[in-house]
Amino acid sequence: MVFLILIYYINTGGFRTITGIAFLTVIVSYWLLFVPFYGFKYSDFTGFLPIFHHNLFEIMKGTKSFSLSMLGFEMILMYYPFIKNAETSQKYAHGGVVLTTLLSLLLYFVSIVFYSQKQLTLTLWPTLTLTSIIELPFIQRFEYITVSWWTIIIIPNMVIPLWAASRGGQALIQCPAKISLMGNVHNHTTCEYTFL
Repeated sequence: MVFLILIYYINTGGFRTITGIAFLTVIVSYWLLFVPFYGFKYSDFTGFLPIFHHNLFEIMKGTKSFSLSMLGFEMILMYYPFIKNAETSQKYAHGGVVLTTLLSLLLYFVSIVFYSQKQLTLTLWPTLTLTSIIELPFIQRFEYITVSWWTIIIIPNMVIPLWAASRGGQALIQCPAKISLMGNVHNHTTCEYTFL
């Protein structure tokens, strides 16, 4: 409920509020990029061997589970009209996609060299489990910090698609964004249904 109230509040603030929250979460979460490097101390690089010993079905199964991490790029279709000087900002959008892909490859690489194949099949959240090995003199369980920080990181992942859905509802059925965000589009006096 706390997340729903927060997400509703951010969405009703408009697109500038959403971009501000998304930018803020990127800035405050940069320190998490260095957490996977801690696992290199305990890594075994023979986890990559033998190379190319999977069949096509196993590769497609892995691609399906990894594809959820790469979703979200299609939201640009909804917020492209709101970008000022959109033609000149394409290089930054492509740079963001490249950076996200490289970060995903880094996490994949660290997970392969840190865990054995059997451990990876048994571990539910490998990145979070990796942070449990970090020991600091002033905190015993570092993963508590990581989990609380990930709650900040996932806020834009919830806000942007819900904004896009409410904006789509507003465009398709002439319903105000606040009402379509709450899901109360059943009232015909408030929303006007138009078919394109």
